[in-house]
Amino acid sequence: VGHRLRSCLPSRWVRCHSLPASKRYPDDSEEKAEVLRRHQLTMDDLREASGRSDSGSMLWVAVGFWSEQPDDIRCPEYIADLSPDWLHWHSKSPEEAEGESWFNLWVTEVSADSPELVAILTAVAGEQLGNLVLAPHSLDWLYHPYGGGADVTCYTTLGRDALKVRRVNWLSVH
Repeated sequence: VGHRLRSCLPSRWVRCHSLPASKRYPDDSEEKAEVLRRHQLTMDDLREASGRSDSGSMLWVAVGFWSEQPDDIRCPEYIADLSPDWLHWHSKSPEEAEGESWFNLWVTEVSADSPELVAILTAVAGEQLGNLVLAPHSLDWLYHPYGGGADVTCYTTLGRDALKVRRVNWLSVH
């Protein structure tokens, strides 16, 4: 999912790493805390830039997964365990998804300061969850966390530039 954001909106895209020196995976509790801190601070920056800096603001969470059968749209347990309110949103056929399997999208909403969001970001950092995008209801920005950081798509190039200045030490050189 995230790789498409970069190619569709390159002028508004930026990548932030979640650990110093572009380290991909946390080894201990201190590094795990740093990963979560960077995710939260980056999303705080994005909310602030869009005029919605309240920590209790709601976020859409969209996650995709593959299935072999068109009628196999049950929410996988590992996703359902992260938040109780997932809804099946859309399925793409193998032809539409450019693959051999069906691609299913599930959505939920979580508060920006909720335990559910922490659980989701922790699962992403541990590579137990992928194909995920977070966004405010306004869709002012899109946040695609992955094992080593996050791909961010801002509403404007000015927003992207402001984020790059604010988080210059977290930026990817790729």
